[in-house]
Amino acid sequence: MNAIEWYPIASLLGSVNSAVREVGLSPDDVINLGGNAVYCWMLYHFGPNSVTSFRGTHDLDFLISDDGKFDYVLDSLRDTGKVRSYEKRSSPGLEDKVTYEVIAPAFLGFTMGLGVDVYMPSSTGARLNRRHLYRDVVIREAPVDLGFATVPSLFDIFLMKMDICLDSHSGLRDKDRSDIATLAVIRGDSFSEFVQRMIDDSSYSGESTSDICMKLNELYKLFRELTAQNSFYEPIFEEVKQKRANYHK
Repeated sequence: MNAIEWYPIASLLGSVNSAVREVGLSPDDVINLGGNAVYCWMLYHFGPNSVTSFRGTHDLDFLISDDGKFDYVLDSLRDTGKVRSYEKRSSPGLEDKVTYEVIAPAFLGFTMGLGVDVYMPSSTGARLNRRHLYRDVVIREAPVDLGFATVPSLFDIFLMKMDICLDSHSGLRDKDRSDIATLAVIRGDSFSEFVQRMIDDSSYSGESTSDICMKLNELYKLFRELTAQNSFYEPIFEEVKQKRANYHK
């Protein structure tokens, strides 16, 4: 993704997260998901340079407490000129999801329309792929207030990324591989603990042995490649290799 596409999206994301606090909402009324959650974690740990080092994303995803509050945020941004306009539409067959088409101010002469997917948890949570997400405990852990944005924990983001192995039936996408590598850098040496915790979560969720093997195979391929480039990833690769060997006996 090139800079002309990503920079206005990054700017809009920052405006949304700032507006949540400026209009008086609770930080956990709007929780970042997907790529924008990874980007927020990068900003928290690595600072403004993250704008240029992040992979970029074409859309934004949020978990919100109720539909009207996100309208309130966008209305505030429209009033201050940070959003030109927006339209909202429901998602057929998905009662807990709405999509906004947001028109951002012109950037370098280009007018950009951006898709924003918003998930609203009911009593049974908001459906996202095979998961049900909740405001107080997104999957297994409470969301984290970074001071400028609220995000799922690193582990919950990792679980959502690894679900892609099963949902896509074709392994991890390039952007998911990039995000997992980033999570490993942020978490450091203790990222290896996530491997066993993922296995425990998969078993608890009723996933089959073949499902777990698929996830471990994808992690094995990813961290084998990363270790060849940087020895930082070697302890994680060794942990994945051991767990993978146990499941392939």
